[in-house]
Amino acid sequence: MKVRQYLRLRLANGVRQYADPVYAANSKLKPFYALINDNHEHHPEGVYG
Repeated sequence: MKVRQYLRLRLANGVRQYADPVYAANSKLKPFYALINDNHEHHPEGVYG
């Protein structure tokens, strides 16, 4: 069984979006970074789920 990690974001227009988290080179999560359109974006309002 595999578990998948997501970062839940609330966009400026109020819509909630789920995005894949970004992993650093040492295979640890980069805190509150999400992969959106192949770009790493920092979202401190995000919640892991």
